[in-house]
Amino acid sequence: RSTLFPYTTLFRSRCNFSNILSESSIIFEIDNLLLNQSYLSFDQNNIKNVSIDLYGDYFLSATSSNMVSFSNNYFTKLSGKGAVLSTSLSKFLLIRGNTLENNLATSFYRGETDINNSTLIENNVGTNIGALTTFIKINIILNQGYINLRNNIFQNLSIVSDPSAYRPLNFISIDTEAAANLNGTPNVEISG
Repeated sequence: RSTLFPYTTLFRSRCNFSNILSESSIIFEIDNLLLNQSYLSFDQNNIKNVSIDLYGDYFLSATSSNMVSFSNNYFTKLSGKGAVLSTSLSKFLLIRGNTLENNLATSFYRGETDINNSTLIENNVGTNIGALTTFIKINIILNQGYINLRNNIFQNLSIVSDPSAYRPLNFISIDTEAAANLNGTPNVEISG
């Protein structure tokens, strides 16, 4: 059990992936686990020298899962035109203590969900990173909780537009269609 998510762990990964050239769009994906009181934990993975050459690619992805944690993972020498981490339809999300080094053409996180109850992205470190898409992108239909980005350090980061893709680039993009009233407390907090 986690102190952040007091639920039963349904899946926990602790793997080493290295020297992979993939023709698939995702290296590791867990899909359709909408079970109450359970969460997915992608923790202490070591992923290095991995390349995916498709747009919208993801290295670790969780789809249709209530609660997801990506913590204490190490990503180095990744190459791809998408994101290292991805979630879709997750109500609770924790991204904590991950390290990214020497990655090419790869952003950090891309997430989409109908309802967000809590998103915490903290204590992540990245150096020498080149991205072709928005580095952290969050799209939410209804924000019922909080989005916190805090104590993350990213150095020597460049975001360069791919000439074949006509879309705006940002370091961080957070889009919500509606937000619940949280008694005056901000729904989004970004702090150093």
